[in-house]
Amino acid sequence: MEAKKLKDPTTKYYFNKITGEELLDTLTKAVENAVEMVLWLKNFEKEVQIYYPIGLDKKEGKLFLEYRPSLLNPMKSKFINRQVFAKMNMEKYFIFAHGKLHFEENTYFLNLSSVFFKSQQRENLRLESAADLKIKMQIQIGEDSFEINDASASGASFFIPQEKLPDFTPGKTFSKIVLILENESFKIPRLEVVNEIEVINKTTSNLKCVAVKFIDIFPTEETKLVVKITSLIKKIAILRTPKK
Repeated sequence: MEAKKLKDPTTKYYFNKITGEELLDTLTKAVENAVEMVLWLKNFEKEVQIYYPIGLDKKEGKLFLEYRPSLLNPMKSKFINRQVFAKMNMEKYFIFAHGKLHFEENTYFLNLSSVFFKSQQRENLRLESAADLKIKMQIQIGEDSFEINDASASGASFFIPQEKLPDFTPGKTFSKIVLILENESFKIPRLEVVNEIEVINKTTSNLKCVAVKFIDIFPTEETKLVVKITSLIKKIAILRTPKK
């Protein structure tokens, strides 16, 4: 994610640049808990690499990383000396970063001068339906489109006709999903049905609500989804605020 996109006035309330002691405290927790860090290059979001923070040199201003090669990635990272984007899922929030990946003395690291952002707490990043405001929120599965009840970066719930309920049993998976929020579309590689949920305020008796979780969503697509959800939460709050 490019840092400049986080400066949009709609999203500035939800993404805060972190520096100084707050950054050191955050990265210390990431090291202590061995939080997975996903790195990718601009325009190559499908080619992600996995790292783990293993040390923090506060004096030198370096976050040391352990690279985890895989069958698809070489033993030595191809991202060395290139500008990378990074994401970590902390317990209650997201951390995003943009900076140069260094490699010296067989060690990978990011300088703390890189740009680090912290998002709003993850549990608050749930977008409720806003049909009364005529804001389009749909999920497309194959040729079918369903009205969304709520959505987050990790999953959603939506309404299906009662007769389709046997097709959405818990554990059932679907692929090539499109999530539509207002005027933007997000590609979800796969989703898994979690369960059926009860929605008290839904009056149409022929509709059932199912909850799903997103699987294998690309880091950049997840990041864009977080930005869109947070901006829509802000927009809906403004539209629903009584005018004085």
